[in-house]
Amino acid sequence: TLLTKSNFGHSTLTVNDSLHKNNGFVPLTNFKGGENPEATFDMSAVFGTSMKSASRRFLKENNHSILIEDKMQLSDATKNITWQIMTTADVEIVKGGVVLKQGGKEMKLQNLSHPELTFSVVSLDPPPLELDRKIENLKRIEMRLPAYLFPEKQGVIQVRLMGAE
Repeated sequence: TLLTKSNFGHSTLTVNDSLHKNNGFVPLTNFKGGENPEATFDMSAVFGTSMKSASRRFLKENNHSILIEDKMQLSDATKNITWQIMTTADVEIVKGGVVLKQGGKEMKLQNLSHPELTFSVVSLDPPPLELDRKIENLKRIEMRLPAYLFPEKQGVIQVRLMGAE
């Protein structure tokens, strides 16, 4: 399928625009096989004191759709959260998400949890740091969420990656 045979990019979360703790271990905490497999990872260790806890779940909804769900418990130190995906695909921002086009294929990124927010695109070609590897047409698609959007200091970010059927 499009989602398993393409290289549209990889996604991650950052907190307070900080780097991840490189010695943080991200264990697989849940896995379910079958027609709609899912896997959950505990990402808490990579955020240090910037967040109390965080987990990321991948759910294969069907052969054309993957749901990425981030559950978070913010700490007093949490100021902002950025959901992002790195890609070399062509990007078109549309209502409710982004369309990625590459190699004659198309994929839509849908913002399910915060449809009122718009993704932005940041060029990483040339790379921001001199030591960074130069990757032609590399860019970061990001959604920035201030901590005040989570008044109970708990939140969920859901994004769907959906290929053409």
